[in-house]
Amino acid sequence: MSIFTKPEYKNVAMPFILDTYTMWEEDQKAGTFGIEAYGVVDGSKKYFMNCYMLKKPSMYDTGDFDDMMELLKDSDGKEIIVRLKYKKGKLKSFDFDIESLANAYCDMRFLELERLSWGINDISCKERII
Repeated sequence: MSIFTKPEYKNVAMPFILDTYTMWEEDQKAGTFGIEAYGVVDGSKKYFMNCYMLKKPSMYDTGDFDDMMELLKDSDGKEIIVRLKYKKGKLKSFDFDIESLANAYCDMRFLELERLSWGINDISCKERII
């Protein structure tokens, strides 16, 4: 057995929400926001959170950020592809396929997102108390 085991990847489509439950006002002022995807993975419910900002600062001035936040508030029936990363059979990390998010809204501005942080949780942002 090698210590340099190659990771395995699995793509899963999941519903998602805009995280309006934790630090929303402060995030919005800072120009950042969170997206939480959720679903059953390996037999248990998991919540996948990514925090983003826009790559181009000019997009804040042109109103793109506000437009995108309004779009994200309506995520009913939409899904994002979550790319799960496994190492030695255990879930280690993930990332969202931003192109699938852009396609869900038919809005290519979502391709200008830059990931700031991420987390895998056992409870939803709706249930967390900060």
